[in-house]
Amino acid sequence: MKSIRKNIQTLVVVSMITFISIQILPAQNLTPVKMEDKWGFADDAGKVIIDAQYLEVEKFTDEITGVKIALAKWILIDKTGKQVTDQTYSRIYGFQNGLAIVNPIVQNDFSDHYAFIDNTGKQVSETYQYVGSFSEGMAMVRTNNKFGYIDTTMKLVIPANYDNADDFSEGVAAVNMGGTGATYPWTIDGGKWGYISRTGDLVIPYQFDWCSKFKDGVATAELKKKRFKINMAGEKIQ
Repeated sequence: MKSIRKNIQTLVVVSMITFISIQILPAQNLTPVKMEDKWGFADDAGKVIIDAQYLEVEKFTDEITGVKIALAKWILIDKTGKQVTDQTYSRIYGFQNGLAIVNPIVQNDFSDHYAFIDNTGKQVSETYQYVGSFSEGMAMVRTNNKFGYIDTTMKLVIPANYDNADDFSEGVAAVNMGGTGATYPWTIDGGKWGYISRTGDLVIPYQFDWCSKFKDGVATAELKKKRFKINMAGEKIQ
C-alpha cells in the first residue's frame, strides 16, 4: 500500500514538473529568410518553419505578422504560417505593443487610408488619411486634410486642427499652422511651427519655420534659415 502511494506521489510530482516546464517554454523566435525571390521564416537554429512563399514580410514582433502574397495584397499569419483572418490589406506594417498600422483596402477608392489593428487582426481605430506610431500614449492622425491626435483608446483627444504635426516627446508636440500641401509629417510649405501640450494647449507660440522634437529639454528650431537651440519655454539658448 505504501509502495502504491509512493508511486502515485512520484507520478504527480513528475506530471507537475512537466506541466510547469511546458508553461515556461520561451516563445518561438522566427526570423525572415529569403530563398531565391521569396521570403519565409526560420527559427534560431536556422530551420525553416514557414516555407519561403511570400513577396515581402514583416518581422515577428508579436504572435502574428504581415506578409505580402500579391501586388498590394497583404495578409496576417501566425507562427505556424496559418492565415489569421480573411481580411486583406494593401500594406501591413510591423506590430508594436500589440498594435500594427495597416493600409485598409477601400472599394473604388485609391487614395491613402491608414488604421490600427490589434494582434487578433481586428481593426480598432477609425480609418484615417494617415496615422503615426504611438509616442507617449498619443498617435498623430490626419483626417479631412488636417492633423490631430488619438490616445490609446483610439479616441480623437486633440482635434484635427493643424496643417502639419510631429510626434509627442517630453510632453509636447510640434504643430504647424498656416502651411499648405501637407499629406505626411513635415511635407509642408510655409506656415509657422509651435508646440502643444498633451491637452492641446499651445505652450510655445507659432513662430518657427521649422522645429524638432525635444530631447533632454532641448530642441532645434529654424527661423529665416538660421538654426538654434531652444528650451521648453521656447527661448533661444544658443
